[in-house]
Amino acid sequence: MSWTRFLDDQVLSWLLRVRGELEAPVKVVYVDVDSNATGAFGSQPWNRAIFAYLAEGLLAEGRAKAVGFDFVFSEYGHEAARAGNAELRGVSNRYPGQLVMGATYVTELGPVREDLSFPFRFLGFRDPEANDLPELPEIGAAGFRARVGLIDVLERAGTPYLAPMFAEARGARYLHFALQLALVEWGLDQSAVRIDPSYSMLEVVDPADVVVARIPLIREQFIRINWHSPWMSDKNPRWSAAAVAYHLGRLVEGTPEERERAAVFLEVFEDAIVLIGPVDPGLRDRSTTPFDPRETVPKVGVHGNLIKTIITGHIHQRLPERWEILLGCFLAALVIPALAVDGRAGVVFRLGAGGLLLFYFTGSVWLFSTRHWILPMAVPFLAAVSTASVGAVIRGKAAEIQRRRIEGLFGSYLAPAMVQKLIAADDEPQLGGEEVEITAFFSDAERFSTFSEKLAPPEIVSLMNEYLTAMTDILMEEKATLDKYIGDAIVAFFGSPVLLDNHAWLACHAAVRMQRQQLVLCRKWLSEKDRWPVQVTRMRTRIGLSSGLAVTGNMGSNRHFNYTMMGDVVNVGARLEQLGKEFGSYILATGETKRQAERCGADFVFRSLGSILVSGRAQEVEVYELLGMRDEVSKEVMESVRLFEAGLALYQSGRLAEAEPFFSQAKRLELADGRTKSPASVFHERCCLEAEGTANVPPV
Repeated sequence: MSWTRFLDDQVLSWLLRVRGELEAPVKVVYVDVDSNATGAFGSQPWNRAIFAYLAEGLLAEGRAKAVGFDFVFSEYGHEAARAGNAELRGVSNRYPGQLVMGATYVTELGPVREDLSFPFRFLGFRDPEANDLPELPEIGAAGFRARVGLIDVLERAGTPYLAPMFAEARGARYLHFALQLALVEWGLDQSAVRIDPSYSMLEVVDPADVVVARIPLIREQFIRINWHSPWMSDKNPRWSAAAVAYHLGRLVEGTPEERERAAVFLEVFEDAIVLIGPVDPGLRDRSTTPFDPRETVPKVGVHGNLIKTIITGHIHQRLPERWEILLGCFLAALVIPALAVDGRAGVVFRLGAGGLLLFYFTGSVWLFSTRHWILPMAVPFLAAVSTASVGAVIRGKAAEIQRRRIEGLFGSYLAPAMVQKLIAADDEPQLGGEEVEITAFFSDAERFSTFSEKLAPPEIVSLMNEYLTAMTDILMEEKATLDKYIGDAIVAFFGSPVLLDNHAWLACHAAVRMQRQQLVLCRKWLSEKDRWPVQVTRMRTRIGLSSGLAVTGNMGSNRHFNYTMMGDVVNVGARLEQLGKEFGSYILATGETKRQAERCGADFVFRSLGSILVSGRAQEVEVYELLGMRDEVSKEVMESVRLFEAGLALYQSGRLAEAEPFFSQAKRLELADGRTKSPASVFHERCCLEAEGTANVPPV
């Protein structure tokens, strides 16, 4: 039923994640036409001689079993690309049947820009002589010995789900790209494929008429794709076309060591089906998959999954659609008495109905994981749930009111898991404020005003939304409570309203993760070339952390209030974030934060910056710089910490001349990454100024 397909797709995605990845007795390796390859060979379309070079190298030197091109080398291609037809044809002739080239009914090229109708049999296209031909690779590129395969698939909501195994047009039968490659794996040609007169079964037979594979057809033409793994998986070995070309070149022109490394590299392609296809997002040949529902991945991965589906015979099967309706009616009828009867009989009915639903659910998961059957789940469970919801609403009205009230209070600034924890605790949240132990968190994007004046308002909004989303996601994952946004600044705290014994550790871990994510964002913005000014690609985030007692609760006016924090620990956290600018540091924490975090594990690298008198406070604060996770910090950073701490000990005892060389050495290590200021450089400057009698700095 079409109105439940969306739910079915979500169930399928979940089932795949529960089942996990599948092994397949076929080796599929991908050669990516990616940004690296574009940098090496130029923008698409390439001269087809490049594809010829890659294919011959993979077949001759890599000893691949077959090479499939997820491209259509048609006569309507650019002349510059067609200049390499002879080279590609030559490879096809030298390796007959081992090249598979794409053909398609979905095209935007040349005279075939007019609509081409795919000859779907279920839509009445049963006369091959009247059917349209697909856009085919031209003879000048393919010759007569290359195989041709259809790269078309059917998509629903942007996700491929059905693949036509063939199309019949003008006296010829064009097999699907994946089926052609499966035939190569079996050592068979297209004549091995036969279809029964009812078009319900496709068989592959060997020369002795032994059936190699039986493929049941849906709607006389299709199979469902069984997804064996997500795109980013160890089961999908991938290499850039640029890397393949480089190693092929080293075999000819490299030193003995380079030739040896190239030979080892090419071993990965031995006996493999190699798929060469576009993966660069700029080429727009992407889609979602049930394994990758939240981001688009290259469509060439669809063909790899199809090859494995055909060869393993693990083809997804479903019951006829009418069974969905019957199962829905049955389960709804089962639930009605469970809701209508009270007392012990009602308990028995409810336990029985729940047990049967559980049996159906677990049975569905088992059949999917072991037999590749997809039982209908959306319609039966929607029917049962819709019936059960009547009683659930009546019986749980009070609980629902309480849940909504808590979600209304905390849902906008607390992670969903934390909100659920509050609900599960069944405690009335304290309104008006309570004193608890927390870690206050303050962050601010460095030099935001510098680059914001160079951007139009819509660009600033887009940039900040991306930045704040990434940073807030980390805070939510680390169980923080979001207080507010102030422009590019984020205010949050850990340890309230849900008490957390490890709030300091979580805050430190979140800060380290945010610095790491900041670098990921900068690399992404840098890859977007001229979209952003250079200052955006170098953005850094300063963070201040302070642990101690504070008052948290809903504060404000009677009409407008916010769940927030107040107290000295909050002011100190804000001052530490600002102090980071003076020291060239990106994460500063109080001594109390350090001690509490280390009680939960020695996972972090801290270094003391001394006791500092921060603005608005009469007492000095122990200040530490958080440099990262202990197992991630480099040897150079650890050496700079050792030198700095040695210098600081001398500095604090008044031996400035002896401290200066230590700060000088630490300074060189710390500024090696291009920074203009660091704690070592600040203390080194103080030593020099105090030696001259010109320093005027607060005590440390």
